[in-house]
Amino acid sequence: MQNGELVADQRRIHLKSGFEPGAFYRFVYRTRDPFVAGAGLAAVRDLMSWVRHDPAAIVHATRNYAFGISQSGRFLRQFLNEGFNADLAGRAVFDGMMVHIAGGGRRGFNERFAQPSRNLVSRVFPFSDIAQTDPETGETGGLLDSATAANVVPKILYTHSSWEYWGSGASAMHTTIGGDGDVRIPGTSRVYYFAGTQHVPVAFPPRAAAGQLPPNPMDYRPGLRALYVALDRWVRDGVEPPASRYPLLAQRNLVDRDELNVKGLRAFPCPLRCNARYASISGRRPLVSRPLCRPRPASPIRCSFHKSTMTATRPLAFECLNSRCRLPHMPDGTCVRHRSAHRPI
Repeated sequence: MQNGELVADQRRIHLKSGFEPGAFYRFVYRTRDPFVAGAGLAAVRDLMSWVRHDPAAIVHATRNYAFGISQSGRFLRQFLNEGFNADLAGRAVFDGMMVHIAGGGRRGFNERFAQPSRNLVSRVFPFSDIAQTDPETGETGGLLDSATAANVVPKILYTHSSWEYWGSGASAMHTTIGGDGDVRIPGTSRVYYFAGTQHVPVAFPPRAAAGQLPPNPMDYRPGLRALYVALDRWVRDGVEPPASRYPLLAQRNLVDRDELNVKGLRAFPCPLRCNARYASISGRRPLVSRPLCRPRPASPIRCSFHKSTMTATRPLAFECLNSRCRLPHMPDGTCVRHRSAHRPI
């Protein structure tokens, strides 16, 4: 608007009758001039192959590991799905991968008008390592199909916080497409759930934020570092890491939101639903891990969790320690509670 009159503007849309607050509108238009996207996948493949195999490389590696957090974790899942773990000579690019807090996403890096930071369209089939069939489209596939066919499947550790089950479709990677059963995790992969943690831990003590409670200071990083050592031992020496620890439908610690027991949270509104739009484009129902949160008066920043959920964290931490899966400079007895100023319940 200029001087009370409408002026043509390529960045704005005008509706004569006015927009209704809260409503969704579809605007269809012809696009043009997309930026080049997807070159990063090939660049990572070629760089890592170069340092691994070319005598003229300025650095040399005998083993290649990839570590991706959140968005870069989705990048690694797309990297695997689209066959980039085989270089141009058919050799394996990465021997091991650690995909952290990426949930069930794998997209956004190799499409026209790609926007890697936009999570809405990143939760697309296939979700799981093993092949499944999408009943809505008839498409069959798994995340590791290309790597399996080329015999270049890396050792993979997937790690999730609680947020990934509420907002990032983590359940999709280890359940059926319909969300009504658990699926097998292949022997080359492990899945670990850091129960009761948020996407990224905050410093202790936490400060009040915009939410109804302070951010969660539960620090999963010592466990994450121990698992990285476990990945190295798995690739280097063939020593298998701890067994997967994640919620299962069969054990009733992975449930629909409507089945979640929140009776102990009467003082605080609990989320009414998971972030379903992240679960998948095809509309599969999202599933959440099953915490039973009870605020404790003596420690308002802590919650106790349902026993079946807590087993996802505690045995993992102690099993890593008992099997000496830790960085050399971390003292004996170091675990999740050592690095945070409170003890996990």
